[in-house]
Amino acid sequence: MRSVLLLLLTLSAPVSAQSLQDALVAFDAGTASVQQGNYVAALEQLDSALANGFESAELHYNRGVALYRLDELGPAIASFERARRLAPEDRTIAHNLSFARARIRDQMSQLPLTFSESLRAGLDRWFGALGLVLIGLAGYLAWCIVMGLRFTGRPYTDWMRRAAWAGAGVAVLGFGLGMAISSAPVDAPAAVIVAEQVPVYADAAATSEAELQIHEGLTVSVLGQSGQLTAVRLPNGVTGWVPSDALLDV
Repeated sequence: MRSVLLLLLTLSAPVSAQSLQDALVAFDAGTASVQQGNYVAALEQLDSALANGFESAELHYNRGVALYRLDELGPAIASFERARRLAPEDRTIAHNLSFARARIRDQMSQLPLTFSESLRAGLDRWFGALGLVLIGLAGYLAWCIVMGLRFTGRPYTDWMRRAAWAGAGVAVLGFGLGMAISSAPVDAPAAVIVAEQVPVYADAAATSEAELQIHEGLTVSVLGQSGQLTAVRLPNGVTGWVPSDALLDV
């Protein structure tokens, strides 16, 4: 199994085989340290694996466990969030992320997804961008076959006409939706508050008093940056500017 993983990593990242081997050794050691309850050593080993080019949902999950046990709530949630993005269907990751979020001071209501966002998320979860493109390709091939039969001189029957329209429709939808999902990821850029308390300002100048205070562990959407401040949207839809050094990207 390790040899297969090493091959895949070698093909996907411009790092040396030795670095990848070192990363896997560090990952195994970090996983063992988490299981043994040696969380400080686990973080050092897992961070070494990341630095050497290895990344996986399990690695980020193990980092999240270690950070949580060390009472680093914000960084722990950030690691769990990264693991969730790599393995969105993993129930263990989802459970531990939910468990960690229960400790957040700011328990805000979550804005519901719009219909288009829900549709895009469902398509991405069930098919993915590549799956939709392959469905579109299948529709295009079906259309080509029907057109080929037509140009051989065969009668253009009703079933051939319906098949041609169906193939063309599947091709357009598959290619269109696949490209839309790949060009506009479902998950927006996000970050986690890692400071104990953070002010939220109305504008990038931060000349007036903070409108509110948010706290460690809250996940926010990142909208932009200006100087030392970053524009964010809170889970309840409120937008504002917060110090950039209080954020850890997911």
